[in-house]
Amino acid sequence: CADIERTSKAPLKHVGDDGTITIWGFQKVHPVKGICDTSPFVARVECYLKLLSLDYTKDVSADLSENPRSKLPFANLYGTMVDDSGRILRAIQEHGKLDPKAGLTADQIAQGHLVQRLLTGSLYWVRYSLNFLTEKGQNGAMEGIKKNVPGFIFPIIRAMVLNSQIANLMGQGFGRMPLEDIIEFGKEDFRALSAVLGDRTFILGTKEATIYDTDAYAFLSHFMYDSTGASMDWMEAVKEELPNLVKYTDRMRLLLFPDLKTKAN
Repeated sequence: CADIERTSKAPLKHVGDDGTITIWGFQKVHPVKGICDTSPFVARVECYLKLLSLDYTKDVSADLSENPRSKLPFANLYGTMVDDSGRILRAIQEHGKLDPKAGLTADQIAQGHLVQRLLTGSLYWVRYSLNFLTEKGQNGAMEGIKKNVPGFIFPIIRAMVLNSQIANLMGQGFGRMPLEDIIEFGKEDFRALSAVLGDRTFILGTKEATIYDTDAYAFLSHFMYDSTGASMDWMEAVKEELPNLVKYTDRMRLLLFPDLKTKAN
């Protein structure tokens, strides 16, 4: 317990440019335009920065040695090192004196909180399971590593990474469930998000996009624009069933990546 407590409070190594915002993720540029990063937790930070039109740079950590907790994302926010997507978002808000709840009703704040918990506590684990419990998902998840390590050592690295990630899923509980049950959880999450959205432009019915929309997009984009094929079969049925969620994700994509709209025109 003492070691866990010590690690949880250990400072990050000071890296990056103190004159700007730098975030560290799994890749500088995701191969699919409209997906910020392989990790939706990295993506939620990037999407929020894009919504605020804040300039930032992105880097990749070779071994996570900068972070005692060995997790992404972490960031240098104008000279302050911080990790965990939630803490980074709060640090951005504190630095800019931003109140993400300003103008929202108590019902909207509660609804937004529940949406965030659904995304981070349920839908994330569906995606995680698809990445590491299916052959297509495993191949897609390991593609980036395969490009950056010598061919002769890749099978060893692959086995180590997959064993570690599957152990995480076993400990969390999803790894002990049939795949069809996990997929059904995902479908139920999508139906709930669709019901919350209804015919509104943004997830809480606000006139402008909020942090709850950037969070929703960060997680939804991994399913809607899946480049691995891990969720493609059943997601096609979800898209047909819930067209409002498809249109919402596309709308947020153009809002956060306006150059895509220019190319389309």
